[in-house]
Amino acid sequence: MRIPTAALFSAFVGIAVCGFGAAWMWNARMGERTTAAPDLGLRISDFELIDQNGDPIDAGVLDGNYTVAGFIFTNCPSLCPLMTRTMADAQDRLAGTDIRLLSFSLDAERDTPEVMRAFGEAHGADFSNWAFATGSTAETRRIVREDLMLVVDDEQNNQVPTTDGGTMANILHPTRMILIGPDRSVLGLYSVMDGSGLDGLVADVERLVDR
Repeated sequence: MRIPTAALFSAFVGIAVCGFGAAWMWNARMGERTTAAPDLGLRISDFELIDQNGDPIDAGVLDGNYTVAGFIFTNCPSLCPLMTRTMADAQDRLAGTDIRLLSFSLDAERDTPEVMRAFGEAHGADFSNWAFATGSTAETRRIVREDLMLVVDDEQNNQVPTTDGGTMANILHPTRMILIGPDRSVLGLYSVMDGSGLDGLVADVERLVDR
């Protein structure tokens, strides 16, 4: 898919805002794939975290289900809210399917279960099929780096405000929705920057899962 010049400019501007560089690196690796593929050669490994209720959650939540995942931190000023709103739209459009959603925090120090629950509620999450995982920054960042072969890092020279009135280093991280298969394999990634990514995700999920 050829990216318009204006979209490229917006992407590079986003690097300074909320870590859009990770998405660029994924695009370079995967050739701007926006629909599900049989096998990208990537798979989510075991993890042990806690959810928005403080209950344990592990990689078993992925087994036997198609899951849409995303990586966020709740103090992110722009792209994480956009990611979560787009996943909420996917949740609404895929109501009646067996799809599950999973948002991983990359900032467990600040993103406590209570904070994650409030963030999910603010974005219309249905917790019956959408979990918000936190509890270990090292664990969620390992998934990004080792399982997805993407970039996640703290930008110390790019401070963003926090809800308690302080600041924190912006987190460079993936900014696409990731479709994971019932065997934990990565099937596709989808842009949240315009409606075409969401449309592609919905079309692929409807093709793959039962209503």
